[in-house]
Amino acid sequence: MFTVEQRVHAVEADDGRALHVESRASGEPATCVVIQAALGTPQRRYAALAEHLAARGFAAVTYDYRDIGASRRGHARASRATVSEWGRRDQTAVLAWARRTYPRSRLAVIGHSMGGQILGFTPRTADLDAAVLISAQSTFYRHWRGLARWKMYALWGLALPALNRAFGYMPGSAFGGEDLPPGCTPEGSRWALRASFHGDEAGVRENLAALRCPVRAYSFDDDTFYAPRAAVEAFTAMLGATAVEHRHVVPDEHGLRRIGHFGFFSPRARALWDDLGEFLSDATARAAARGGSELRSEGALR
Repeated sequence: MFTVEQRVHAVEADDGRALHVESRASGEPATCVVIQAALGTPQRRYAALAEHLAARGFAAVTYDYRDIGASRRGHARASRATVSEWGRRDQTAVLAWARRTYPRSRLAVIGHSMGGQILGFTPRTADLDAAVLISAQSTFYRHWRGLARWKMYALWGLALPALNRAFGYMPGSAFGGEDLPPGCTPEGSRWALRASFHGDEAGVRENLAALRCPVRAYSFDDDTFYAPRAAVEAFTAMLGATAVEHRHVVPDEHGLRRIGHFGFFSPRARALWDDLGEFLSDATARAAARGGSELRSEGALR
């Protein structure tokens, strides 16, 4: 166990927007892990996992996308941010900052749901030494089965667009999350109702194909509404990684009553965290043996 130092940073995206970034680390970490949040989820939801990783020798970085959580400026209604902008600008800026801040460390990403999907919006996927996807899914509604399929269609095709129009933004705080800028819902609806997901967006398929590091994708047996197994498999099929390992987790096999879409990040799921740490250590050690991201990224993430 290590003594963890926590710091807060203001990281600028390429358009000058400052993002609230938090780092937890001790000494000279061999690997820096950037944790990327799900849609409408503030970074504080991932603090327990970040503390756990940092106490075991990793640098753990969390951040809020522009106009979410601690990166918010004003009311969500006034924001022009979109999901694709979070991926292209905010994600790229934080990965660049992580490379500069921990130049001797390997670079890994843990992407939760949308936080995994947006990997396709950055050209920096080739610079990763490992990636972990937690319930990162294709949101095309036909990956759901039975009644859940039509619930997803109604959610993204009718309910969320109607709320977005009525309020001028998505009032996620009414449902326990973050209010979303009005530009997020049209993108989400387009991707949920089209078979191509977000793969037709500029550069996405090329960026995902450039992901060559080991990848572990998690799905959960009781996460049937947000990320059923078929939807997770559909997303991982888009990746160009040379090694994609899919872990489908049944909660009671790990002594857990429930995991669902968010439970992996609860301290109750510590039984799964040590295995995650072993995967990250092994994957990034293999990267070090072959030269890894430090050589590939020199000058690329500045």
